[in-house]
This record gives sequence, C-alpha cells and structure tokens, in this order.
Amino acid sequence: MEFEKIYKLYFKDVYIFLYSLSQNKAVAEDITQDTFLKAMKNIHTFDGRKEIKAWLFTIALT
Repeated sequence: MEFEKIYKLYFKDVYIFLYSLSQNKAVAEDITQDTFLKAMKNIHTFDGRKEIKAWLFTIALT
C-alpha cells in the first residue's frame, strides 16, 4: 500500500488514540506526526502479521 494512502486512512485514528491518552491536542498532534515519520522510515519492516493500524499504534507508543 502506498504510504500516502496509509497516512490519509489512519492519521485520524492515530491522533484520536494519542489524544485519548494525553488529553492534549498539541501533544497528540506532535506524536502523531512523529509516528508517521517513523512509520515512513520503517515501512520496510512491516510484515503484515498484524493490522497496519495496530502497527502504527505500537510505533506511537515507542
């Protein structure tokens, strides 16, 4: 799947997940952006054993 499509499909889910944990919009936005930067750099490591959204949530928590 093209990374731009992943970004468009899952940005809101990752943001909402992070906002629910932080209760801070700025923090959630920063970590969401960082999550997608990390994911883009490491997309080659995604093996498909879990859903991409779960993979993104895992990245967000690291």
